[in-house]
Order: sequence, then C-alpha cells, then structure tokens
Amino acid sequence: MVTQIRLNGFKHFKPGLHDIWKDILDEKCNDWHWQQYNRVCNLKQLEEIIPLTDSDHNCLVYCRFCTSKRKISDPDAVRIDCLYFENALKYISEHTEIREVVISGGDPFTFSYSALDYLLSHLRIIPHVQIVRLETCNPVTLPHGITDELVERLRKHQPVYVNTEFNHLKELDNSNWEKYKEQIMQIEKDTYEPARQDSCEFFSKIIHEPKSVSLIALHGDEVVGFCFGAPLESFPQVQGTQTDPEWNNSTIFYSADVTVAAKYREKGIALQLKQQQLKRARALGYRYVAGRNRVGLADTMWRLNAKFGAYQIQFLKNSYRDDLKPNDCIYYHINLDSYSRAM
Repeated sequence: MVTQIRLNGFKHFKPGLHDIWKDILDEKCNDWHWQQYNRVCNLKQLEEIIPLTDSDHNCLVYCRFCTSKRKISDPDAVRIDCLYFENALKYISEHTEIREVVISGGDPFTFSYSALDYLLSHLRIIPHVQIVRLETCNPVTLPHGITDELVERLRKHQPVYVNTEFNHLKELDNSNWEKYKEQIMQIEKDTYEPARQDSCEFFSKIIHEPKSVSLIALHGDEVVGFCFGAPLESFPQVQGTQTDPEWNNSTIFYSADVTVAAKYREKGIALQLKQQQLKRARALGYRYVAGRNRVGLADTMWRLNAKFGAYQIQFLKNSYRDDLKPNDCIYYHINLDSYSRAM
C-alpha cells in the first residue's frame, strides 16, 4: 500500500472496500466542500489505498492547471509546524498495510528544515513504512534552494527518493528532426483543419533556414508541443508577408506555428513555447515577430499573443481555402524591444 502525504489539494478519488468513506457516494467524496469537513484530520483518500494530507500551501510554481490553486499562497492557510503532521503520522502508524509514503505538493522542499526533519524522522520509526518519496519541483524552479544543509538532513534518513517531473523545451534541428517528425505531424493533423495544416516539407524547410527558431516541448520522449519560425522573407507564399511594412528589411521573425497536443493543453506549455521563441528571436537580432491568427478558430492563440504585446498590422479577408467561416485572419506584430522591457 502506498500512502501519499499531499501538501496541497485534493485529487479525484472513489471509495473502496477498505476506505474510511466506503459508504459515501462518489458525488460527495469528489466535492471539495464536502472533503473540507469530512476527513481524518489532514488525511484524505486517493483511490482506495492512498490517504492524503494537506501539509503545506506553499509552492514555487503557480500552475494554471493546479486543482488546488484556491489555496496556494493563501494568507489564511494553516501555518505548518511539526504538530500539524501528528494526525497523519498516527493514521499511517495504525495502518500496517501501508508500505510507501509519498510527500508531494505544495512542495516539501518549502518546509523549514526542522519540519521536514521531524516528518522524515517519525516516518522512519514506523516499521512497516519501507519507502519514502519526496515530490518536488525545486531542483528546477529554485535550484539554489538545494543547499548542503538540506542534503545533510535528507542523508540522515536515507534511503529517501526525490522525484521531480517537468516539461522541457528542446531545439529542433537536423540532428533530431527525423526522430520527432512523425509525432509533430500527428499533432498538426489532430489540431488543425486542412486549410491551416502545414506539411512535413514545410517544417523541414524551416529548420534548415539560417536564423530559424524551432522548439519542441517534451514529456520524457513524447512531443507535447512545438513551435516553428524563421525570417519573414522565408514565407513569400503566406498572405500578408509581402505586404508587411518590414518586408525585405531582415528585421522580422515570422512565427509560423505554435501548437500543443490536445491532452496537454491548459498547462501553460504554449505560453512557454512562445516566450522562448520570442527570447531567442530577440537574441538573433530581430526587432519584431510577425504571425497570423485565424479569426474565430484561433482566438485562444490571439489572446496568448496579445499577452506578449501583439497588435494588428493587417486584417486579411478570405485567407483560407475552405468553406469554414469566418475565413479571415489577423496579421500581427510583436515589438521585441517593448516585450523585452516588459519582461
């Protein structure tokens, strides 16, 4: 049995035969208002084998997809101290079927050293607990927080497993295009109507362009998102590029595609891709980024671009070869000097 001491929030769970809420309907169990008032103090049940506890409301990442962001950085949240863990420890010690404890987020590395030391010490004296895991983003979000003192504290309780998981961006180039192109083209096909789908040859041409910026977001070895772009003059066939006021000035980077796989949307991945694309374009000496967003079908991307200061340069009618309406697009610029000052 695995016990998860969750530092912030509730996950979806259902009652099971050995559940402390086995007689409660799923509708109640999965309602967080009910959860607030019906639980072993600081413990909740995940599936039928994983009790959870709220142990902290601090996290260094404010994720838009977090199911418990209502409590992150709440000034009225309970202050975490050693006594706060006692009910959870009592529950774990009384349930001898528990073999593994997972301490997750919030983030356990935001604890004071004394609180973390207290929790690990008391877990270690429970004879049936064999494995303790810490789930943290700090090695990525706050690497200077991994201090010698923290390492020494963890060493006292070894073995302690530290898990971290995050999406990361990787440059697309000749060396890895063949490896990832099938996944990229499948996402492209699943995302866009035919009139907006780019071809494999189109993408291949972009990554071979000088001063291009093409990135992929990876989850392990799975492509979850990508972006492609190159100098504006590389896209003479795209409506609006040759009527851009900066055409042939070598000052414009054209953002051809920013796409995220359906199951990974609303996790901030598109924002990260766009942000990195803009930073790299500016580092390459571009003054502006241009792009197009189809009215109606690409309103989400237009809102994302607007966050970076996008403004309309042209409104292009009848831009796509299909019968879908509307058939117009916004051709925009982002001033990289203004974007840089804002960041």
